[in-house]
Amino acid sequence: RDLVWLTRRKEDGAIINVALENNYQNELIEFDSLPVRYSKPEGAFFHPNANVMLQALQWMLSRLSDIVQILDKPARLLELYCGCGAHTVALSRSALLDVVAAVEIDPRLVEACEANCRSNGCYRSYTEWKQIQDSKRDCTSGNPTPVFVFQGDAGEWAKKSLYARQRRQQSPSIFARKSAWYNYDFNIILVDPPRAGLDEKVCEMVIDGPFEHVLYISCGRDALKRDLERLADHFIVVECLLLDLFPRT
Repeated sequence: RDLVWLTRRKEDGAIINVALENNYQNELIEFDSLPVRYSKPEGAFFHPNANVMLQALQWMLSRLSDIVQILDKPARLLELYCGCGAHTVALSRSALLDVVAAVEIDPRLVEACEANCRSNGCYRSYTEWKQIQDSKRDCTSGNPTPVFVFQGDAGEWAKKSLYARQRRQQSPSIFARKSAWYNYDFNIILVDPPRAGLDEKVCEMVIDGPFEHVLYISCGRDALKRDLERLADHFIVVECLLLDLFPRT
C-alpha cells in the first residue's frame, strides 16, 4: 500500500482489541492516547492488517498536521471511498479539521461508517449539513470534528461538484444561495480508491476544484502512477510512504 501527500504547485505504541458480534467485527484501537472504536460488517472490505493500519493513520495525521499549519483558512476535508470510516473517525478525533464529508458507495459500509461516527461522537446528519449550507455558517472546530456521511459514487459526486462549480462561476449571486452538498469549498481531499484507481471525473474535480492538498492511499501501483501523472501539472508530491499489508508473503 502506498500513501502519498501532494500539494498544489506555487512509531507510537498501540493497543488493538478485536471482537466478533452479530456478524460484525468490532475493534478498539488506541494510539497517541486516542481511543477509536470501529465496527464493520463481516465480509465487507476493511483494512486487513491492523498494525499497518495504525502506521497509515499515524502518517496521515502527521501529514494533516503539517497541512493545517500552512493553510490560511479552516481545514475542510472531503473523503472519497471512505469505507466504514477507518480513516474518517481517527481524522475527526484529531480535531485538526473544521469539517469532514465522507462518501462511500457500498450501503453496508455507509451504515457502518455512520454507526462508527456516532459511537465516536462525531456524526452529523444530512439535515444539519443542509442547515449549515443554507445559513452560510461554518462548522466550528471542536473535538471531535463533525463528520457528514453520504452514500454515493465518487465519480458521480465529482460530476455534480464540477457542474456546481461551473454554475457558481457563471451566476455566483444566484447559485451561491442554493443549498448543495457538492458545492462546498473543501481544501483537502483524501482518496482511498480500489485498485483501478481514481475515476477520471474525480481527477478532473481535484484539478479544477478548490483543493490545495491531496492525500492519496493506493493499493494499485499502476493506477497510482497513472493518477499521479494526471495530477502532475497541478500538484507536486511532497512525501510518500510504502507499507506492506502482507509481510512475508
